[in-house]
Amino acid sequence: MSDSRTGPEVADVTAVKVPVEPGGMAKQALFKAAGIEAAVFKAKGRVSPLHAHSYTEMIYVVSGRFRDRGVEVPPGSFVVRRPGEMHEFVAEDEVTLLIVNVDQPKAA
Repeated sequence: MSDSRTGPEVADVTAVKVPVEPGGMAKQALFKAAGIEAAVFKAKGRVSPLHAHSYTEMIYVVSGRFRDRGVEVPPGSFVVRRPGEMHEFVAEDEVTLLIVNVDQPKAA
């Protein structure tokens, strides 16, 4: 959390070392509080079949690329998936992502 006396927390996602084996994935949390989670995610040779989440998922592709329903997502891309949006994840080679998940409160 940032503090006006100390400044913001800064994370260099390119420097985070998350080891991953072929066919696997790994995640290193950067921040988690009040319905928001940020993490560096790496995958290599990984396929996650069609699915959806109950939260908003925002993804920045740091390096590598992946496919979602046949669409290639290259480095530098920013993807927003709304709650309930069906998607898949196919990473043949190693990919590094910055993922921010936001769980919005349910309407009363």
